Order: sequence, then structure tokens, then C-alpha cells
Amino acid sequence: MNLRKIVIALAALGASSTALAGTIDSTCAGDSVTVGCEQAGWQVGAKYLFVQPTGDQLYSDLSSHSKWASGFELNTAYLFGEGKDVSLNWTYFSKTSKRNVQPLDTLLTPIIDTRKNSLTNISDSAEQIKSKFSAVNLEFGQTAYWGSQVTTRLHAGLQSVSIKRARSHFDQVAQFGTENPVFASSQLNYEQTFKGIGPRVGIDSAYAIGDSNLSLVGKGAITVLAGTSKVRKNSTTLMQFTPSTPKNDIAFIETMPDQRTRTIAPALEAKLGLQYDVPLATGTMMIEAGYQWVNYLQVMKAPVNAIPDSLDVSKKTLTFEPSNSGIPGNQNNFGYHGFYAGLKWQGDLI
Repeated sequence: MNLRKIVIALAALGASSTALAGTIDSTCAGDSVTVGCEQAGWQVGAKYLFVQPTGDQLYSDLSSHSKWASGFELNTAYLFGEGKDVSLNWTYFSKTSKRNVQPLDTLLTPIIDTRKNSLTNISDSAEQIKSKFSAVNLEFGQTAYWGSQVTTRLHAGLQSVSIKRARSHFDQVAQFGTENPVFASSQLNYEQTFKGIGPRVGIDSAYAIGDSNLSLVGKGAITVLAGTSKVRKNSTTLMQFTPSTPKNDIAFIETMPDQRTRTIAPALEAKLGLQYDVPLATGTMMIEAGYQWVNYLQVMKAPVNAIPDSLDVSKKTLTFEPSNSGIPGNQNNFGYHGFYAGLKWQGDLI
């Protein structure tokens, strides 16, 4: 009797659970994940970039930033199999920014002081930053469809990167009030470069808005680069006395050996935008525009700060004492952010 009662109770509980399934804990069949049909085709595209390099503050103004730069991205892909592709793309931009700044008289002050004079007038002081970026991606992709509205493309491959940042500081000084006025000028140059290669993985997603040809797109990628970071530093100083003679004038040229460091650096990329598909008689034209963020972490080596330590006017030599503190504004990271817009055509092989 006890066993029979237990079986009846379990049966009643199961019946009640089935009755409640449609009201409290209902389930439904979701959209299936599919891949494209067998295909053989091409993609060709180009984008215009309007971006601002980051990490490029001036020596004497930590709140400064490089000006916005124009660049481009070119890409091509071969489509094959069921949603597979092999793609190659190249991103490039270069920008030079120059500003008038407060004097950085690291070189000139000791020289003037050695001559028992004082710095009384600064006629000109300016700084310049030049950023140059180039990246090539070779990757394999697989496209999948999540129902009728969501499309994703997983990709993996290699990225090769070349980054260059060159900084220059210019000073011109005129010192008066003595029998022999002094005119001096100096220029400090730092050049930081990074070249590396490493694996890159990411995902491109598109969400179709209603029944239109408009989609919201989001893209992200992570790269780990192995490469070499190099920094080069040199400076020149010229003093001219009045009256000026070859024997009286003094010139100093100082160059520090290149500093090289092998490093492993991660990079993060993200894009958000809109895409509109235009069906053509042969293929599809895709129009895309949006905003992107890219950051390469710890790819640039910070130059040491070479501080003038002593001056021997008779021998025309200037001794420098290196310091690991660096100079204000040096950044180890490099990145950029800004707008992009472009076209991409996709069609079958004839």
C-alpha cells in the first residue's frame, strides 16, 4: 500500500508539472546556427580613416595631443567553402604636429651660465611630433548565421606592425647686456620605433535592423606581438658670439647609442558602426561607417633623459649624464581612435 501511494503521488506531481509548463516555465525552439552554402567569390574594399594618435604628448605639455590624421585601410578576401574566407588588409596613417611651447632650456641654460651671463630673452621655442603607423593582417575567417538577423565572423591569423614616433624640440636664445652678446640655438631629437609580429584573433558581428538592408555592426580583436622597440636620441647646440668668428663660435653635437629592447606587447581593437547593403546586378555593395579604438600596450621604449653635466668651453665638449627618469610626456603605449567610412564589394567568381 505504501509503494502504491508513492507511485500515485509521483504521477500526480508529474501531471501538475506538465500542466504548469505552458504557463510558468515555458520553453521554445530557438533559431538554429547555420553556415553559408558552398561558394567561390571575392571581396574588395577600402576605408577612409580620420583618427587621432594617442600617447603623443609633447615634452613640456602633458595635456597636449597630436592633431587628427587622415589614413586608409585596404582589404581583399577570397571566399570559399561553406562561409570560409582568407583575407588580407593594410592600415596606414601618418601625421606631423607642431606647436609653440615653453622653452626646454636643458642644454642652453648651462652654456649661458658658464659664460657668466643670464638667460634674458627667448626668441623662439617649438616642438614637433610625427607619428607613423602601418599594420598588415592576414587571417582566416568562418562566417555563421544565428537565425535571420545575426551574422558573426570568427577570424584568426597574423598581424605585422610598424610604429614610429619622432619628437623634436627647438630653442633659440639671445642674451644681451654684455660686451659680447651670445646667440645660441639647440635641437633635441628622440625617435621611438617598434616592429613586431604576432597572432591575432577576433569576431565581427552584424545585427540586421528589421527587414531593411541596414545592420548594426560591432567588431573586436586581440593581438599579441613579439618585436623590437628602439629609441634614438641626439642633440645639437650652437653658440655664436658677436663679433662672430670661426675661432670664437662653439658647436656641440651629442648622440647617444641606439637602445634596443625585445618585448612582447598586447593590442586591443574595437569598432562600432552601421552597414547598409546595396544589391547589384553582380554581387553586393556594402557601405559601412563608424568609430574605432585601437591601443598597443608597452610597445614603445621610453628614452633616457640626457642631462648636461659639465661644459668645457676651451675644448668645445659637453658631457652628458644619462638618467632613467625620462622626460615629461614620454609614453610607452601607442594607439589611435576616430572615424572610419568605406565601401566593400562582394561577388561570385565568374
